[in-house]
Amino acid sequence: MLDGIYYTNGKNKFPGNKFDNNEWSAPIMSDKAAIVSTIESLKLEGRVIKDIRFVSHAYNLTRHWIEDCAYNRLENLSEEERQEKSEYHNIPLDLPFLRYAQLDEPILITFEDDDHLELDAPQEPEFRISMNCIPWDIEPGCNALNAEASVIFDSCIGKKIERIEVETYMAERAPIYYCTFPNGEKRELVRAVIIWLSDNTGICVEPFFDFVDVTLIGGNKQIVEIPFKQLKSALFNWEDLHDDEKLGFESSCSTFWFGDKYRDHRDNCFVDFMPESGKHSLHIHDDDIMLLSLAISVVIFEQHDVYDNYELSYDQWKAVLDAADLIVGFNSLDELIAYFTMVKESTNGKCDLLYYLNNCGTEFWDKKWLHEKEAKDLRSWTELALSPGEKMHIVGF
Repeated sequence: MLDGIYYTNGKNKFPGNKFDNNEWSAPIMSDKAAIVSTIESLKLEGRVIKDIRFVSHAYNLTRHWIEDCAYNRLENLSEEERQEKSEYHNIPLDLPFLRYAQLDEPILITFEDDDHLELDAPQEPEFRISMNCIPWDIEPGCNALNAEASVIFDSCIGKKIERIEVETYMAERAPIYYCTFPNGEKRELVRAVIIWLSDNTGICVEPFFDFVDVTLIGGNKQIVEIPFKQLKSALFNWEDLHDDEKLGFESSCSTFWFGDKYRDHRDNCFVDFMPESGKHSLHIHDDDIMLLSLAISVVIFEQHDVYDNYELSYDQWKAVLDAADLIVGFNSLDELIAYFTMVKESTNGKCDLLYYLNNCGTEFWDKKWLHEKEAKDLRSWTELALSPGEKMHIVGF
């Protein structure tokens, strides 16, 4: 779409609070005049930035990409040192990276009056721009978030917008398909939209094939750097959230959380599992606790309460692991129901787990594949985290 404006049928209704390009009402624009007119209508000059948020996964901020960048920047070292110091956990904290994110969904910028700007460049040379059409807390429509825009672009917060630049270039070919324009004509296309701030830096939004590159640039239009220590604090890739890096344990489950960053990306409804030594901890959200809750109930002979605290001996915790293996090992939901009927009868009704199955047994069984992973990962993590004779502390929320 290289001519004029394409108006979508989007009504800004996002089912499940997940972003969908088709539901966004912002028109698709490649014409400079249309882009300039839209920006002018939003009256951005003079507004003060309060916060910045990505809606998209930042594809250039995965660990693999970061390690590649570190390797390239450490070119003055020997090959052996480059290999070693470009491993994620060995990257020097003062090593400079770029304040740059490659996205495939909009960036949101909110102002002191709580209006927020939505800006995307879905495909060269197209732009979509609107105000207050996308919920601020919307979830990504494709891949999970992995970076905090407010950390990478922290210097922009509190700054006033001075002006908006629409940067153009003359092209003889269409950018994506690289075909010539009719009659050999040249066209003026928009390269980038730059939001210039009061400190003479700019938030540059630029299409790159079907991604959008968002960078912080200086007055010379060079990308501003960020030390790895600060960049690292902004990242929450899978490994940051779901691997216990203290133990070298790599989880296969998105339901298992380790470290402290989980607190920033989920609500407070977590049950914490901590060996007596206090050196390690596993966190499982209330929405995902069912397998472990059932297994604990079988061992303590009463329904596990996610609000309560428990202290299990080493042997009791091993029994919990065995119970989890047993639960995921049944071949049918009927077999599972029969087992919990037996548990209820053997405890004279004190441990009645049929209540769980009556409410969400089908959902539990449909996710048996996930619970099998949980049982396996739980045993593997325990072997690393819990020493023989050590107690397991379970802390409710």
